[in-house]
Amino acid sequence: MGQPSISYTVPSVSGVVYNWSYSGTGVTLIGSGNSITIDVSHGATSGDLSVTATNGCGTSPARTIALNVLPYMSWTCGAGNNNWNDPANWDGGFVPYGTINVVIPASASCQPTLPASFSVRDLTVAPGVTIEVPSGEVLTITGNASIEGTVCGGYVVLSGTSAQTLTGHGTVCSLKLDNPAGAVITPGDSIHISHNYLPGDGVLTTNGGLVLLSDSLNGTATILAPVGPCTNYINGNVVVNKWIHGGRRAFRFLGHPFSVSVGLDQLTDDIDITGQGGAANGFTPTLTNNPSAFWYNTLTGNGSAVNDSTGWIPYTHTNGVGVNSWNPMQGARILVRGALGEGIGCTPCANPSSVSYDMTGPVNMCDVTVNLQTNANVGYNFVGNPYPANIDMSMITTGSAVGANFSVWDPNQGVYGAYITQPFNFSYILPAYSAFITTSSSNTNNTIQFTEAAKTASESSDNLFKTTGSAFGPGSVQLKISSHNDSLNWDRILLFTDGSATAGTDLRDAKKLTNVSLDFYTKSSDGNKLSVDFRPVISGDIIPLGLRADSQFNYTIKVTDYEVASGLQLYLKDKFLNIVQPMSEGMIYSFQVTSNPQTQGDNRFEISAGTISSVAGLDNAPGLVITPNPATDNIQVAMEGLRGKSVVTITNLIGQTIFTASTEGDNAVSLSVASLQPGVYIVTVINDNETRTARVIKN
Repeated sequence: MGQPSISYTVPSVSGVVYNWSYSGTGVTLIGSGNSITIDVSHGATSGDLSVTATNGCGTSPARTIALNVLPYMSWTCGAGNNNWNDPANWDGGFVPYGTINVVIPASASCQPTLPASFSVRDLTVAPGVTIEVPSGEVLTITGNASIEGTVCGGYVVLSGTSAQTLTGHGTVCSLKLDNPAGAVITPGDSIHISHNYLPGDGVLTTNGGLVLLSDSLNGTATILAPVGPCTNYINGNVVVNKWIHGGRRAFRFLGHPFSVSVGLDQLTDDIDITGQGGAANGFTPTLTNNPSAFWYNTLTGNGSAVNDSTGWIPYTHTNGVGVNSWNPMQGARILVRGALGEGIGCTPCANPSSVSYDMTGPVNMCDVTVNLQTNANVGYNFVGNPYPANIDMSMITTGSAVGANFSVWDPNQGVYGAYITQPFNFSYILPAYSAFITTSSSNTNNTIQFTEAAKTASESSDNLFKTTGSAFGPGSVQLKISSHNDSLNWDRILLFTDGSATAGTDLRDAKKLTNVSLDFYTKSSDGNKLSVDFRPVISGDIIPLGLRADSQFNYTIKVTDYEVASGLQLYLKDKFLNIVQPMSEGMIYSFQVTSNPQTQGDNRFEISAGTISSVAGLDNAPGLVITPNPATDNIQVAMEGLRGKSVVTITNLIGQTIFTASTEGDNAVSLSVASLQPGVYIVTVINDNETRTARVIKN
């Protein structure tokens, strides 16, 4: 059964020639004389081992021993535990060697866990059985594998010297091929990957049986970048799955990872897609047959951020023929209503269920390049992630005519979703099977090159507002707007204070793509609404902000990144309420949008630039005591040794007077600060003889 060589010995007699033989197959006899060793190869059969002794008097009768060659060792759980290394758990009474075939049957009362990396020859895993491989460890298979159950935890590595065969319909969490001779999935069988497939050495011939899974527990399985130089590492189709969380009836930006065009009929067995002609054209029929799937035509797009009806073209058939082809590296905007049959003919529609869809085709491998288009307008292009893997967008290469930013559609923002725009040169994990929008200004130098190195096992950037420190580096400010106790994000602004930029619209800026329900943006000096704004900022500058909100809610503006030049201080000003608040990372400003049109629009908010006031050490200036400090509701301002009339003022850090009071002599003054926004304020007492200043912090 593939165990190491075994020795057999008979008594030694002088002058005798020994002749050994074996009646079975697959056993090699090594040596001569009265002692030999035997080597049992894969596929050997049982038989009799015989030896005769010959001398001048003749040949003796044969001495014979029956050898029972088992084709495999079987896990029995005889010790009653799941320890792979316990000999009592195996029917052979010892732990299998790396050259032994191993079977894990469904009949055993417990299932094995490897304590560390291990190697077997052939492996058979019965239905319902799970083998646990410790994380970071490897189960190496040098022969063939029949997997009907599950092997999870660490990697399963196919590492034979001749072509290996995979059979069954089971699941492997992480699979690696490291065999120059390759491996083949038996036609009609399917190996399911729940985490990732890692190409090493050799080609995996799938016969359509490699399935990448996706669910709420394990996420979406991917094909990682190959180890070493990239050559085509998969031969045949791959089935990919994508799980979509329920609760959101929203459009999604989708892409497919195939090197050939496909049709929407790859999706219509899992989700409802509606369109012209209804069922006759492969769509789910409705009373109106309004389209729910679109592609983007750069050549006819009008470049409008508000209504690009000439750019978004509805699919008119699901067959993938002609203009209805879903091409490689092309995005598709598709309304996901929920599971099949949900969200049709309802107003309003209930929260949709989670749903998974699957697609099949030959996947893109190694470097792939997409050529963008342009027109006389902005030149928007809708590009799909070309790989069955998450990619880091900062790792792709763009031509000089390609815009500096890209936009994704986040279906979890607001009520119906919203655009988020990001510079290419900052890390952003784009999920597998998704798409993005970017621009091209020319038909030359207009390429985007994706490489295997851009693939990443990191999770996708589902929460676009989770950052640690200033995620966008020096000079960056990120503002987000949310509601419902910060549980519902609506939009964000990225501002970069850069002396080499201009206050107008330049190449590094991104024009604002209009959302369904709310837009938050800066205004350039030439009047454009921007979602990414590079501009020089010095003390005294004003940066106009704009807000459009369909819903009358209580909102918050939060500074989630703040790293400006030393000595520069930015302030958020609410011009409607005449409130100024110094900005810092983590600062939150609450406000309300009502039916009053002045509570939104281009004149509600602005950012002003000033300098950091030198108020350190003035919490209790000599002769001026403020209690309590910090304060929440009221402060007591006590002045010692003053005569005559004094004026007490409270100002913010850019010098705006909040209110003023008068007092005589050294009488204390009680002031209410309850209405002030949290922040730092300056209390100044001006007397005929002197001026005293101190800082107060409002919680």
